[in-house]
This record gives sequence, structure tokens and C-alpha cells, in this order.
Amino acid sequence: MKTAVMRALIVDDERASREMLRHFISRYCEDLELTEDAEDVDGAYQIIKERNPDLVFLDVSLPGKDGFELMKMFKEPPFEVIFITAYSEYAISALRISACDYLMKPLDIKELQAAVSRARERILRKDPMSSLRELFHSLTGKGPRRIALAHANGYTVVPVDELIRFESDGRYTWVFLTNDRKVLVAKTLREFEDSLEEGEFMRIHNRHIINLNFVRNFDRKGLLTMADGSEVEVSKRKKEELMKRLGI
Repeated sequence: MKTAVMRALIVDDERASREMLRHFISRYCEDLELTEDAEDVDGAYQIIKERNPDLVFLDVSLPGKDGFELMKMFKEPPFEVIFITAYSEYAISALRISACDYLMKPLDIKELQAAVSRARERILRKDPMSSLRELFHSLTGKGPRRIALAHANGYTVVPVDELIRFESDGRYTWVFLTNDRKVLVAKTLREFEDSLEEGEFMRIHNRHIINLNFVRNFDRKGLLTMADGSEVEVSKRKKEELMKRLGI
């Protein structure tokens, strides 16, 4: 059965970047039909209104208004988004927390194909907004801070203050939550470390990140007992820093 074609828009102020992405899409993403490109937010807004694309490749850094400003122009964006960024640490942190798809420049073909595939799945589920809502929360700071945990069946969205600890499992991470819940997420521990606020969270071992608010006991053997009863090993090089953070 042939896959339905999705209409796609590229928004990037660099002509060479637009041409490269257009080339990659035409060669490696046959199920996408490209509209005319846009190089700024106002131009993109007009094309979206006229052409109603299913998917927008949106550069975060644009002249005048940035890519996030375009998203705020829609109460509920009627399209999926794959963000593109070259260097903004702030943008990457927000995108990771919200579980929005993003591509780093220079573009990788396999990552592009994977992001397009995930976008198609969200469109077919007719629920393109969940990760974007979390992005807006991350950007504006409005409402309780939340994080979207991507897993095999979709997303689990939880308040940050329900995160007890993170445990590495190779390329995956187990996220342990309050009320005896846990989620296996297709992200490395390093990715979580880069996106979590250091004030509350600390990496105490090559396999563990903890929420300091849930520490209940720290014994002389270097074991932490968390609020859920789990025991977590602290590496020797992190012990002194942890004691300072805990006020010991």
C-alpha cells in the first residue's frame, strides 16, 4: 500500500541550507511534497495560511522573529514541526524537555528520515500538539514545569517534581516517578543531564541522576536511599559535591 504524501514547508533564512534540505528530502523522503520555501517568520505564516502544510521544517534562529515566535502565532498549530538548529543551547534544552523533534546542522540523512517517520506517526494519530504544548511551557515558564517522556507507545507527560531518579540502561534510560511508576525512555542519561536543571538534579554516578528533593538517607558506604525506597550508589568523585549540595 502506497504511503500518503505529506505537504512540507522549509523555513530557513540561509539559502544554502534550504537547498540542501530540499535536496535531501527529494532524494531520501519520497513521501514528502515540498511547497515554496520561506526565509522568515512572516513569509512562513502566509504560506502556512495559504498552503496548509502537514509538516514544517523550522529553523530556530531566524532574522527578526525566531522559529518559536512562529509557533506562538497559532493557538493550536495545525501541522507537525521538525525544528532545525545549529548552536542554541537554550533551544536544544527546551526541545529535549518537550520531546519535540529537532535536527542539528549539518543534517544527517538517517536522522532526517527518522524524524519524518515520527512526524507521520503523530499526524496519523491526529495528536500533533502534545509535545508542542510542553515546548511552550518550557519557553514561557507558565504553569507547572513538566517533561514529556517519549516511549514506544507515545508520550508520558509528568510534572518535573514527580521525577525521583534516572537510571541508565545503555542507549535507554529508566525514569522512576512517584507512586511507584517507571518509564523506559529512548534517550541516554547524558541527554537528560543536559536538559535538567542542575539546582534540583545531580548526576551522582555514570548510571544515575537523582532529584535531590527525594533523598532520604546517605550512609557512610556511599549509598543513597531515595523516597521510593531504592538505594543508589554514589561514585567516589561525586561524594564531596553531593554532600555540599545536601548541606551535610
